[in-house]
Amino acid sequence: MNNSESSIQDALISIVIPVYNNERYLSTAIESVLKQPVKKSDDIEVVVVDDGSTDNTPMVADSYASNYAHVRVVHQVNQWIYASMNRGIDEAKGEYIYILNSDDALVDGVLSKMIDKIEEYNHPDVIWTRIAQCEVDDEQNIISIEENNVSVNQEKYFDGSEKIHNMWFFIQKSGLAHNQANLYKRELMVKHPFRNDIYGADVLFNLSIADEIKSMLFFPDIAYRFYSYNNDAMNASVGKYYDYEHEMFNEIMRVSSEIYKRWHVNNKEWFDFLVSERLKELTREIRALKYVNCSLSLHDKVKKIFTEYADPWIRKSARKVGREREYESRVLNGTRELLRDTEEVLDTDMSFVKLLVESLPDNYSDDVEKLNVDMELIDMAVQHNLNKDKIGIVYYHSKW
Repeated sequence: MNNSESSIQDALISIVIPVYNNERYLSTAIESVLKQPVKKSDDIEVVVVDDGSTDNTPMVADSYASNYAHVRVVHQVNQWIYASMNRGIDEAKGEYIYILNSDDALVDGVLSKMIDKIEEYNHPDVIWTRIAQCEVDDEQNIISIEENNVSVNQEKYFDGSEKIHNMWFFIQKSGLAHNQANLYKRELMVKHPFRNDIYGADVLFNLSIADEIKSMLFFPDIAYRFYSYNNDAMNASVGKYYDYEHEMFNEIMRVSSEIYKRWHVNNKEWFDFLVSERLKELTREIRALKYVNCSLSLHDKVKKIFTEYADPWIRKSARKVGREREYESRVLNGTRELLRDTEEVLDTDMSFVKLLVESLPDNYSDDVEKLNVDMELIDMAVQHNLNKDKIGIVYYHSKW
């Protein structure tokens, strides 16, 4: 903790800023809070959690704590971002928590609006807020802006479990539950701390609190600017391979499905949506094998696709909504893309994969021209012992 304790004992909103080695942009994040016009300055506090930074980040943070009574700094050994968020939540004094990444910014004037809404709607459990994804240069000059959550275009308040259950599909489909950039009552966040082992912990957090939300508000204004740098090296979590992604995405879909089933939501549109999202993530997993931090050999990458990513549970789910062929197509076309982008040679025991992908039409949405395909060889490839989920058995024997 810094040597000057905040004089604020009962803030309304605590802005938690986790930071690690970000001396360059931390000031922008903090200033985006400090310059917010609010009627009562002690309604807001800033809690910066320095996660064992080795650059000048601690000094930058401490300088703000020395000059502003409502800024506090917590220093801890390096534990990763979600542990930093949890620490900030534990240290915060506010009734509400809003988490701000150290290289992003709040939109001007948003805090006073949220304070007004807290009072107007009698302190709802969650205020869901929108994000603008901003492509920026190294100086954080905005190059382009893409607004997220565009379907959230009206201020709407809901209370009572039934109303919230009925709106949960909209919350997921609109993207509001895809991150932690929302205003939450601190008591919810203390009860459901973030996991610190996967990058999708924010999504799972929103799922973990779903049963306990009794009142909520859709806030239609853009509240948060997420900065994506046109220099890829500046984007800490983008363009990286994570060996836990497959199980993480499966868990998100499973937990989501369990919520709808527990709530007896009969509209099956939600299941088609979850399957559709999971299939997109399957393509994402395969493409991640090409990232430079993935040290697997080509043989091990392809083996991983056909023994792990080709997942009978995903197939079964896809079959229920008529997407089984799409499932196989994503595995096959993703593998072809991987093979085309490397000079490595596939080992002999994986040669069956070449048979499967070389027979694909150039346009993934086209049907197979079976006259030009040796179906006997295809069937042998489908039955290969390393083709665990028999990829191709539907794709080569059906049409879109």
